[in-house]
Amino acid sequence: MEQGDPAKLAAAVDSALARLHASVAPGSPKSYAFAVGCAMAAGLFESWLMWLDQNSSPLIAYYPAVAFTALLGGIGPAVLVAVLGAVTAWWVFMPPAFSFALDRNGDRLTLIVFAFVSMLLALGADHFRRIAKRLEDEEHLRKLAVQELAHRLKNKIATIQAIVSVQLRGSSRKYATASSAASRP
Repeated sequence: MEQGDPAKLAAAVDSALARLHASVAPGSPKSYAFAVGCAMAAGLFESWLMWLDQNSSPLIAYYPAVAFTALLGGIGPAVLVAVLGAVTAWWVFMPPAFSFALDRNGDRLTLIVFAFVSMLLALGADHFRRIAKRLEDEEHLRKLAVQELAHRLKNKIATIQAIVSVQLRGSSRKYATASSAASRP
């Protein structure tokens, strides 16, 4: 892929997401496994962020994981990512590390805001997923209707051709009879 070709990159990403969307049914066990994978990836990314900057938010990597999971897996898997993210951040990233004690008041507020925003993200992304699914279903029905109309049109044209053919054969017989009678002396 050439550098500076965003159309090709966008097409490749769209293709990968379409394959992923086709293979992960919302609410299925596969969607929950996908959610766990997203939570783990977000946790690893969060560890990297904390390594780069100790003062970064301990939950920043989980927001996109919640949204992405809701888009593909629905609300249940997104809630799982949010819960896993909150528990992991609370246990690992918030001081004191490896403890569920919260020494800073800001950490309590951070967890509450994370829970609230995660639920908004999950609901919004799931709503978008449902609308997209409905549009896909309507597009499928539209294609079926167009195919059915094309089939019916072909049948009507065949019927009209048959009627015209019968009429022309009858007219040619009358014409042949009339012309042969006129040609007799």
